[in-house]
Amino acid sequence: MPIIAEKSKDSGRNIDKSWITKPRGSAEYRDGLNRFLDFAFANASSDGMIHCPCPLCGFRFFQTREDAYDHLLMKPFPPNYTFCLHHGERTVDKSSRGRETLESTGNSGNQMLDMVHEAFNIPGLQGDDENIMDEVVGDGAEGLPNLSDEPSCEARAFHKLLEDGEQRLYPGCSRFSKLSFLVRLYHIKCMCGVSNKAFGLILELLGDVFEHARIPKTLHDAKRIIRKLDIEYKKIDACPNDYMLYTGSDHDLSRCKRCGASRWKQKTRKNSIVRINAVVKKNGKPQAAKVLRYFPLIPRLQRLFMYSKTAVDMLWHKRGTNSDGYLRHPRDGEGWKSFDRRYTDFSGDPRNVRLALASDGFNPYGNLSSKYSIWPVILIPLIDELKLLWASVDTYDANEKKTFNMRAALMWTISDFPGLGNLSGWNTYGGRACPTCNLDAETRRLTFSQKWCYMGHRRFLNRNHRYR
Repeated sequence: MPIIAEKSKDSGRNIDKSWITKPRGSAEYRDGLNRFLDFAFANASSDGMIHCPCPLCGFRFFQTREDAYDHLLMKPFPPNYTFCLHHGERTVDKSSRGRETLESTGNSGNQMLDMVHEAFNIPGLQGDDENIMDEVVGDGAEGLPNLSDEPSCEARAFHKLLEDGEQRLYPGCSRFSKLSFLVRLYHIKCMCGVSNKAFGLILELLGDVFEHARIPKTLHDAKRIIRKLDIEYKKIDACPNDYMLYTGSDHDLSRCKRCGASRWKQKTRKNSIVRINAVVKKNGKPQAAKVLRYFPLIPRLQRLFMYSKTAVDMLWHKRGTNSDGYLRHPRDGEGWKSFDRRYTDFSGDPRNVRLALASDGFNPYGNLSSKYSIWPVILIPLIDELKLLWASVDTYDANEKKTFNMRAALMWTISDFPGLGNLSGWNTYGGRACPTCNLDAETRRLTFSQKWCYMGHRRFLNRNHRYR
């Protein structure tokens, strides 16, 4: 519902923007900056802070007035940001009576549709906010290789989700759509730990009470709708003793290849003279003794490009500058540069992703005293995805509005020394434990303690060092 307001300076249309191009040390720039901050804090402040438009913050971080003033004195004000949308300036449409209509941004539109727009962000869905952000950031990725102008299959799922997002919960309902009500209800289930059975009974009760409401009848129907938001995970059966995963070529096995434990839940039959274990079944299917819930990597990387603002941030390493030569980002390191020189086809597209894997202290099931780590078998699904990512997967770039081949490479691992053995396969025990020295390691086996001692470290010192 539009809000009618008399024309005033608070609308932001009388703000002089010519100071933006002045030198930052000049009095005109300082006066204009103070007027801008006065207007921003009067119309768009939150807890005494505003979105800072400096290149360092990029409208993403909130700053106090003093910090924002300092940032915009040290860094240039975005030259294309002449319409202060993030700081209270609104689009004004003149009416025939000489008054102005200001569009309210607080409750306009369907919030659930806005959420879906941000999640999938396909062509024709960007608003003025996002167009202005594109102008502020600028064109730093010209000539990017693209496959087609059509959205990927993941982005096309947006259209199916919109059908639920646009349906009103019941005729005449303006506050909730079918999707927003279901997401709100499912959020309560997750936050309060409501069981699947209880949640299904609640849906059944709501469906009986509100006959005209578009409420899923069962939990299965509700999950089919929510699953379109692409927040699902994969369930992989695991050995109850954490020795293996039943995936790939081992998918059809019923016993662990290492310990022989059964894959399925078992219970002892009652009233039997001899102890006989029977497989526990549900709906005629055997139940796994332990299940690993794996969150796939590929759809989460694709989601970063399907949202226009994060798609811009994914190219920061290419657009950002480093004039002082200090190591401020991994792209400034020798490892990044050496990788670019070796794999020129990968570095040719700056949208390709470089990954780091941190595994220090990771323990999947909380068995801190366990002698065996399931890390090698957990890595199996991840390695399969990394192979696909190295070959490339079709991904929709919401910023370029085109589909491209996204690739990813694992460049760094962060772990303790035993974790290095699990991740790389290197034997971290014995006389050749050092992955750097390898066969050049000088070792000695201590006679009484039966431990390995590593010798000859002085050879790594400079030749003119006094200890050498």
